[in-house]
Amino acid sequence: MRKVLTWVATTLDGYMEGPKGEGDLGWLMPYVEESLPDNTEMLGSEIDTILLGRVTYQGFSQYWPFQEGEFADLMNKPPKLVFASAGALEEVPWGTHDNAQLVDHDVEETLRDLKGRDGKDMVILASGGLVSSLLGSGQVCEGLGTLDVPRLELIKVPGQTHPDPR
Repeated sequence: MRKVLTWVATTLDGYMEGPKGEGDLGWLMPYVEESLPDNTEMLGSEIDTILLGRVTYQGFSQYWPFQEGEFADLMNKPPKLVFASAGALEEVPWGTHDNAQLVDHDVEETLRDLKGRDGKDMVILASGGLVSSLLGSGQVCEGLGTLDVPRLELIKVPGQTHPDPR
C-alpha cells in the first residue's frame, strides 16, 4: 500500500508563512539549498505523485513549470493532485505539463483509492493547511521531516495557537 508522506518547512516555533501573509515563503529560500540533496533523493526515487494544497499550488505553479534542471524536472514531471475547497479553483494548469488534477470533493475517498493503487509513495509538499486537515483522518502516514529554521518575524497559519512573534 502506498503512503502519503509530508514535507513541511516551518520555523522552530511553528510558523509557516512570512509577513506578507498567505503563501509568503520568501523567508524560506535561504534555507532551501541545504535541503536539496535530501529532497532530490526523495523526489527521484521514493515518490511518484506530488500532493499540493491550493495556496502552495498557486505559488509553485507560477514558478516551477518555468524552471529547468534536475530538481525542476523532479517538481514538474510527476503527476500532481491539487486539493482545494469546492469552487476555489476552476482548473489547475502546470505550464506546458498536462499533469495536475484538481480534487475539490471526496478528498479522503480519493486518497484511500490512490493509496490502494500500485506505485511509489505520494508526498504533500509544504501545504500546511492540507497537512493539518488530513492529520486527524489518518490519511497521512508519516512526515519526512521538516526544514526547521530560526524564528523569524512570521505570521501564524490560521488555526494554530502560537504567541504573536511581534
